[in-house]
Amino acid sequence: MSRIFSWLVVPAFLMLTSVSQAHFPWLVKDKEGKAVLYFGENIADKTYKIPDSIASAKIFATDAKGESREVSTQRVESAELVGLVSTESIAQVAGISTEVTFGIYNGGRLNYYCNHVDVNATPVDPQPVPKSKQARLAAKVVATNSGIDVFATWDGKPLKDVEIKLYCAEGHEEGSAKTDGEGKVSFTNKQVEDGLNGIMFGNSVEESGELDGKPYTKAAHYLTTTFFRSESQRQP
Repeated sequence: MSRIFSWLVVPAFLMLTSVSQAHFPWLVKDKEGKAVLYFGENIADKTYKIPDSIASAKIFATDAKGESREVSTQRVESAELVGLVSTESIAQVAGISTEVTFGIYNGGRLNYYCNHVDVNATPVDPQPVPKSKQARLAAKVVATNSGIDVFATWDGKPLKDVEIKLYCAEGHEEGSAKTDGEGKVSFTNKQVEDGLNGIMFGNSVEESGELDGKPYTKAAHYLTTTFFRSESQRQP
C-alpha cells in the first residue's frame, strides 16, 4: 500500500498541481442547525458548481449512542450557496456524515469522506460513528484545554506519517502537522479559532476493481471534517 502524505501535490491521476487548485466536499451545520454539503476549494468556498456525483450523496445523522439515520435534503443554488441542505434541523445530533465516490479519473477511483462532529460533547471518545458502516478513512477530533487532538485512522488502524491540515472558517490554513505512530496530531488554541474549523487529509492506495463498467487500478481517499470550537474549551 502506498500513501500520499504531501498536500503540496495531490494524486497524479487528478492532474492537479496543488491542493489550492482542487475542490473537496465539505459538510457543516448552518445557523438553523441544518446539514449543508458543498464542493469548494476550502471551507469558505460555498458557491462552486457541485458535481452530480456529490449532489447524490446521502447524509446521515448519528446520535450519542452511535445510531444513525438518513436525513432528507434538497438541492440549493443561490448567490450564497450551491449544494445540499437538509430539510430539517439536526442541531441536537452528535455528528453528521457522508461518504461518496466522485468517479474514475485517469484510471483511479476517487472517494470522499465528510463529516461534521461535536467536539464540545463530553466524553468524545469514542466519537460516534454509524454501527452499520465504519468509514475506511476517519478522524476523531478531541477537544483539550490547549487546543484539539486529531486521531487519523485507515481501516480502523492508526494512520501515521500523514499530513493533516487545519483551516479556519475564512478558508485560511492555520496549521499543518504529520501524524505520529498513533495517528495523532495536535493543534494549539492559537491555531484553532473560535467558531467553525475544518481539517483535511488523504490516503492513496493500490486498489483495483470496476465502477460503472470502468476498471481502475488505484484509489485516492480524502477526508474533510468540520467542527465548532467554543471559547469555554480554552485554557483559562
